[in-house]
Amino acid sequence: MTEESAVNSEQAPSALALLPELLSSPSSALDKIWRFGAPWWLPLIIVCGITSLTWVLYYAQLDYEWFMDYNTSSLSGDEKAQAMEGMQKMSSNTLAGITVGSIVIMVFIYSLISAGYLLLVNRVSGTQPRDFKEWLTISTWVGLPTVFIAVGGMLVLMMSGSGELAPEALSLTNLNNLVFHATKTDALFAFYNTLDVISFWSIALLAFALIKNGQSKIAAGIIAIAPQLIISGLALL
Repeated sequence: MTEESAVNSEQAPSALALLPELLSSPSSALDKIWRFGAPWWLPLIIVCGITSLTWVLYYAQLDYEWFMDYNTSSLSGDEKAQAMEGMQKMSSNTLAGITVGSIVIMVFIYSLISAGYLLLVNRVSGTQPRDFKEWLTISTWVGLPTVFIAVGGMLVLMMSGSGELAPEALSLTNLNNLVFHATKTDALFAFYNTLDVISFWSIALLAFALIKNGQSKIAAGIIAIAPQLIISGLALL
């Protein structure tokens, strides 16, 4: 059997087999995704499901009175009174539902925008042409490591056991918690909270996928990190 016929006879891997392989052997996994494809929706379900569960658990043990005070701590006067009044009309369960809905919508929209961005870059750069579905698949699969942010949040909740836990404290891998330790009153608080070690893992996976599609290493790195730079830049406004 020739090498070409051996490749053609190779069976497509199962999506469930690709999940651990992407984390343990990303080069092999990304190569198989490019060659055989993969369900774009599977990573979305996993990320949204585990992330949503983390936030449901967070709101289930939340001291809502403390949360209202914490959430309005940077306000004063009538502005604070109005914010407190608005929050008093809701419950922690309502906030949990809003948060879960927002997570699903934002992850899905971000994946679509990311796929469109990568498709446009693909057309301009002249690398091997791929269609929108292929880029959507790559976008969702390289985002799979973000599930560990949610898993870290569950660990924080179990170790803390307190109802007075700030939402931003849930991420074990956030650089603000690890390095900067900025508070809500600090000017760079929002910016620091956009930086996460796990996010850089996903950026590296995307760069690797782009390289496998014919992009140069420098160009792949720039293309992969550009969305993160935009998000972090908006946090400075």
